[in-house]
Amino acid sequence: MSSNRIKSGFLVQKSKFKLKVKLDFDLSGVCAVFGPSGSGKTTFLRSIAGFEKNIQGYLEGFGETWNDSNKNLYLKPTTRPVSMIFQDSRLFPHLNVSENLNFALKRRIGKFIEFDECVDAFLLRDVLNKYEHELSGGEIQRVALARALLRNPKLLLMDEPLSSLDEDSKFEILPFLKKIAVKFNVPFFYVTHSLDEVLYLSNTVLLMSNGNVSDVYDTASALTDFSLPFFEKEVGVLIDVTIEKIGDEGVVAAFESQTLPLKESWLGSKRRISQGDKIRLRVFARDVEVLPLENENENENENAEGLGLEAEISEIKDRGHFVFVRLKVGRTGIVSQMSKKRILKRGLKVRDRVRVAINSASILRECFGS
Repeated sequence: MSSNRIKSGFLVQKSKFKLKVKLDFDLSGVCAVFGPSGSGKTTFLRSIAGFEKNIQGYLEGFGETWNDSNKNLYLKPTTRPVSMIFQDSRLFPHLNVSENLNFALKRRIGKFIEFDECVDAFLLRDVLNKYEHELSGGEIQRVALARALLRNPKLLLMDEPLSSLDEDSKFEILPFLKKIAVKFNVPFFYVTHSLDEVLYLSNTVLLMSNGNVSDVYDTASALTDFSLPFFEKEVGVLIDVTIEKIGDEGVVAAFESQTLPLKESWLGSKRRISQGDKIRLRVFARDVEVLPLENENENENENAEGLGLEAEISEIKDRGHFVFVRLKVGRTGIVSQMSKKRILKRGLKVRDRVRVAINSASILRECFGS
């Protein structure tokens, strides 16, 4: 059995709510927990952390059994290799930053991350002697993350840790969250209502609805899965490209053995990019045009750039007054949202080879070199 395996089949019954969880998968990186309010996301995290005692069924993590009602087995939160970060920081206000961090050191199992390494990784050296009321919102969250990590957990649980921050502070913290998974190799479940946070952080997503965990999906694949309700309002995809050329004529990226010109508006005026950089683009379905390879009316989409991308139509899904067209560019899926009239006019059908125009895209913030 994989040491990172999460295996569960349990029920949590509350007076007006019931949570059913059945999982069996290897957890690595960041698994976003996504669903509407009241779907059971926080109860799910509390169950894993051990704060929900009345669990019927079993829960296994990292090769250990944490709950088994048939054997009357229940591991207390303090004995599980898990740290949880709540919506508020829950720092000790009577302790300074250094003392808050040392509190976690005294309670960790084994020795993994050194104090100085963690302090430097989360840029806390200059605030070690400060108290909570002297810190900014972003600094408080960095302390909370460092403290949770110093306990040496095998798993982190985060319950909307950025919900109290403004947008600038959120994007200040996101790279530190990614660092936990990448630099320190500690996986975590991450509850959020923000699609931007899901796209930036997660490699997998766990979908929840009405107290049920439906399944765990690869994030990029979920974006092009028409059967999921998940991104219905803003259907789109993530594509990873590599900067191939920067010159007077603009920026060109390599994408699935093809070239993709990047518009200046996609990059933003403050972007600093270099040849060889890997960046992630978010492309909405409404911003993708699909044309036959031999288009008789070249003026039909005269403002579109990137018409050199060739793709194959793999599915056309009727959504009433419009359709979703799923395409494959190499191994990468892209989705276009088009009117029925335009589909009929262009004679597009499944398995057609077509040209794809990306009219607009945006770089996920702080994704350079990811």
